Amino acid sequence: MESCRASSCGLTVCSPAAASPLAGLEWCDLKANRLNAAGCRALAEALDAGALPALRHLHLHLNPASDAELDAVAAALSRAVRRSTDVPLWGA
Repeated sequence: MESCRASSCGLTVCSPAAASPLAGLEWCDLKANRLNAAGCRALAEALDAGALPALRHLHLHLNPASDAELDAVAAALSRAVRRSTDVPLWGA
């Protein structure tokens, strides 16, 4: 989905209620889209709710979201990975 002009409202497909078709998603490339604070919030909430349990690689650079908003998504992904694996994360 790189450079496909996806906006934050498009991330509602990652909501816990809608995410079952995405449960096996391991890689997600959303770089160079229109992801903003609302999209980061939706993505972080979906990750914290366990909606994307297989996700391990998420590319979000070149979006208008702030560093703090992107950091919140990264933290949610890190928590999700820790919940789903016994392999320790570096720096965790």
